[in-house]
Amino acid sequence: GERYDLFESHPAWGAWIEMRYPSDMHHCPLLEKEIFWGGEGGCYEIQEVRDDNMDAEFLPFELDIERANDICEKCRWCYVNESE
Repeated sequence: GERYDLFESHPAWGAWIEMRYPSDMHHCPLLEKEIFWGGEGGCYEIQEVRDDNMDAEFLPFELDIERANDICEKCRWCYVNESE
């Protein structure tokens, strides 16, 4: 099964959230390659940009946000708590 760590969420969220290990990998249909959950350019950072919590200029690649929204919503690997 998948491994999860508990991380304290941002104070504005006021709750604990589940996240994958930063080293967990997944074939990203957006980037068409294996990527990590965490780290520079990982799934977590892409979701932070999509949620407008991070500027896209900090990603190591150019992100088409409309394309990312469409593909990531179909992939849904970013949503850890969702039942599959």
